[in-house]
Amino acid sequence: MRELRASVTTSFERARLALGDHPALDPVRRSLDDQVSKLRAPMTVALVGRVSCGKSTLVNALLGGYRVPTGVNELTFNIAILRHGAVPGLTVHYDDGRPPESHDLHELEALVGRQAKDLKGISHLEVVADLDQLRSFDLVDTVGLDAHFGDESGKTLDFLGRTGADVRSSSLTHAARADAVVLAFARGLNLDDTALLADFSGLDVAGLGPLNAVGVLNKVEMGWSADRPDPFRDADRVAARLMSAPGVRNTMLTILPVAGLMASAAGSCTETDFADLTTLSRLDPVELAERIDRGEIFFEYADLDVPGPRRADLVRRFSEFGVVTACGLIRDGADLPALRSELANRSRLTALRTLLLDHFGRRADVIKTTGALAWLRTLRPAGLPARAELAYGRALAELAHMEARESVALEQLKVLRDGYEGRLGLSPEDLEESRRVLGEYGDADPPADVGDRVRHWSELAFHPGFDVATRNAARVVRAAFSQRGRRQ
Repeated sequence: MRELRASVTTSFERARLALGDHPALDPVRRSLDDQVSKLRAPMTVALVGRVSCGKSTLVNALLGGYRVPTGVNELTFNIAILRHGAVPGLTVHYDDGRPPESHDLHELEALVGRQAKDLKGISHLEVVADLDQLRSFDLVDTVGLDAHFGDESGKTLDFLGRTGADVRSSSLTHAARADAVVLAFARGLNLDDTALLADFSGLDVAGLGPLNAVGVLNKVEMGWSADRPDPFRDADRVAARLMSAPGVRNTMLTILPVAGLMASAAGSCTETDFADLTTLSRLDPVELAERIDRGEIFFEYADLDVPGPRRADLVRRFSEFGVVTACGLIRDGADLPALRSELANRSRLTALRTLLLDHFGRRADVIKTTGALAWLRTLRPAGLPARAELAYGRALAELAHMEARESVALEQLKVLRDGYEGRLGLSPEDLEESRRVLGEYGDADPPADVGDRVRHWSELAFHPGFDVATRNAARVVRAAFSQRGRRQ
């Protein structure tokens, strides 16, 4: 798939040259330039959802406790593109024709102090940070898909001269430019698939589906209480129910429940936090849970050695569930590094990071190629002058040659997508084997029984109970096994 991406990039570049300089082809030329830039750039993953779903907390968690610098909210109402770089920095991008401005991160406060007329033209921020978590892909923290905001948010929007509809449109625009998306949501246990998908209406990511989209059921910690000590039990049930709906299953690979606050605290837990949590851990576990479950009353107890304001800060940052979990881990002997690691595991942050790296980071070439080819199928300008029509025909011929030359790889790509989107009648074991032999997990060693595998897939290719798409997929997999057998 990496070779396919390189081939597609080269063909798009040649098609761009074939267009020449006819003015009527300027829109096509710009689109081709944009596709080539996207193919060459690191993969971009956008995090989208409602303002109340805890997107920024998830970003903090994914980045190991790193927080977008103070002032981002005031400048762009929270749209930020985070990229890896050895030298931290900030670039302000405008949508009113002004060129981008580069700044040190410590200048952000001064930028926020500008006149309102200067802030109204800002499109988004680009934040560069030297974080290992950003080596696999750029991360886009969008604003929100809400059409209406609360009083304080409304005041900020008024100051920036924007409306809730503007913010939603901006979020969808930035998400549509991404190669892949994380669909984040946090509602009640009665969330249904229709309401879930309604949040993401208007999201126009090329070929959005299980290959380039995953869901996160965030704020799982909100379901904790002293009487319900495992909030993931209900969250897993909700996620499974949602994924069983065809509309959801065809939109995203999976829905992973995550305790976002506890996940963020895993990366930001300090020695002071650890000391105070250690003190609280000396309480009887049942008594501690019951006291914390009483809400703000927990901050008013005078018989605890941790001051009330510090207890409030811990609950705000870790959540009630996080504080109880952390204290239990400390009772079991966890030191600070072990606490951070185990909080990441129990919040399912580790599982989310693994999912994103495995499904997005290692499939970047497949996802980028899919997006470019999806765009190619929309390339149909009409009413061109004769000379421009000839140039356009030459460009199309170059792209057609590429598709013919890479027909085997493109057929394999279609099998992968159809498998992820549930269009194939293969068993789970056969689906997994198809992904392995088609390179989804890298260049795996060929199996010792290649001949047996070829015969197995030959039988599936002629199985009378399968539809045409499944039989064709079996033929593609059989050919891949045959090719591996010839290499041995």
